[in-house]
Amino acid sequence: MILDIVNGKMEKEGYWPLLLVFGVVGLLLWLFFGTNYELSEKDGLIYRSGPFNGKINTDRIIEIIKGKTLWVGFRPATVRKGLIIKYDNRGQ
Repeated sequence: MILDIVNGKMEKEGYWPLLLVFGVVGLLLWLFFGTNYELSEKDGLIYRSGPFNGKINTDRIIEIIKGKTLWVGFRPATVRKGLIIKYDNRGQ
């Protein structure tokens, strides 16, 4: 397949699977390398994980659980055992 691309012999139909694979790989790399968190007094907890981002004010946080794994729900993280932040009566 790569030789077909280099030699210019690849059919147009062959580009779609290639585009899909590169898109998925690009998204996974963006999620892995683009995940970070920032905690500040003014803005609270700001999280970024690839195309997903958000903000949680510190006065909305009810509980922080350390070292557990969240198997369902939205989890902008790159580790299995981290911090689970419960806020606004979510997860009760």
